[in-house]
Amino acid sequence: MNSEVIRLKQELQRQFRHSAELRDSAQRMQSDLELYQKKISHEQHEAWLSGVGPLLKKVLELIDDLEQVLEMQPDRARVLTWNSQLGLIYNRLQDILKNHQITPIEVLDKPFDPALHQAQEIFEEFTGPDTIEICTDELKRGYMIGEQLLRPSLVRVTRSLPF
Repeated sequence: MNSEVIRLKQELQRQFRHSAELRDSAQRMQSDLELYQKKISHEQHEAWLSGVGPLLKKVLELIDDLEQVLEMQPDRARVLTWNSQLGLIYNRLQDILKNHQITPIEVLDKPFDPALHQAQEIFEEFTGPDTIEICTDELKRGYMIGEQLLRPSLVRVTRSLPF
């Protein structure tokens, strides 16, 4: 009986040691995971900055151009030049957006989609057998970057209600 008690005590001590080893191992793995997550987060932030940095520099260059054009005091003789320069700057901005896969959201006469559109105003009219919501005016253009929403379109919606 005495030897059985000793054996059980030894087994219990072995189990305690094993349990402590597993706990220490789990704590190390948790610590490693936290370090890895911090590293990945930092790397993602750096990748985002390196990706968006060139775009922002191009946008800032265009803002500089716009500021120069806006400082011009257009008299009648310079209005055409002024307008054409603004048009060129606008076109350059559109090219930058397109080259970075930033595309405008088409809204006019499209069904209202709350995932893409933000309704500023809703007009209701009784025109048909079904309830239909159509974007009838674009107040602020929305943009997608690839397949992801960058900014929703601000729209006026006409809600056709049944008679």
